[in-house]
Amino acid sequence: MPSSCGYPDRTNTGVPPGTTLTPSGSITVSSPGRVIDGMDVTGQISVNADNVTIQNTRVTQTTSCGRTSTCGNFAIRLNTGVSGVVIRNVETRSRPGRTCEFDIRNQGDSSNAGQGLYLHGCDANWYGEGRLKDSYGIAKRGISTDHVENVYFCSGTFTADHVTLFNPVAQTAVVFGDTICGGGNHFTVRHSLLAGGGYTFYPQANTEGPKGARTIITGNHIARCRTQEIYVPSGGHHVCRGGFDRYGYYPNGGSYGVGAYFSGRLTWRRNVWDDNLKPVPAP
Repeated sequence: MPSSCGYPDRTNTGVPPGTTLTPSGSITVSSPGRVIDGMDVTGQISVNADNVTIQNTRVTQTTSCGRTSTCGNFAIRLNTGVSGVVIRNVETRSRPGRTCEFDIRNQGDSSNAGQGLYLHGCDANWYGEGRLKDSYGIAKRGISTDHVENVYFCSGTFTADHVTLFNPVAQTAVVFGDTICGGGNHFTVRHSLLAGGGYTFYPQANTEGPKGARTIITGNHIARCRTQEIYVPSGGHHVCRGGFDRYGYYPNGGSYGVGAYFSGRLTWRRNVWDDNLKPVPAP
């Protein structure tokens, strides 16, 4: 378990043990400064106001995209223009048989933050700018056409600090910064445990030399499987003989490698392979 090495996992994130939860249907928050505390939500939470706090709460989202087409649904959504939202000690999940794109869909700004989250309900864990700390997220591909990453944001600012993010899907990335929205990203991942995806890091995707690009990747552990590496020409993937093992998903972090699209200023320090603590060279 990651927690045995000091990282977040399902045992030390989400709703704290012993918390009494009050059942609720879907919640829409329209009052600035409102606190949602100790709720067991069956449905979704939609936030339309600034400085809202959601804490000590479990959300079981009940909508579905089906199996073949994305629809943009979510467990928690922060709507356009919203800022100052804190999501703390929250678990997101989906009702069995339902598919979902985003555990948290942040359409607001980079001031919105999550801490102590257990995100495992949807294909992707976090959409949009923001800050994620002391949290555990697992990506999946319940929707066959989905573009899967734990974190996706575009021409903005995102910081992951002391998180565990696992993506067993052999495409896209663990943390993906797109640049098609108008410029480079301020992309920071530090003190975290990461595994999988097409690439582990994809900080400045789809543009060569985007204006203002800045990437900081420091103090991370990158997990990899340890059996014989096999190259699969049909998809360009690198996999381990026998598939996933207890150490990781792919032999080089992601199925294609550690990272791509490192345009602009890069800080890369003290990043190591989780299995032997040897340095990971900058891509």
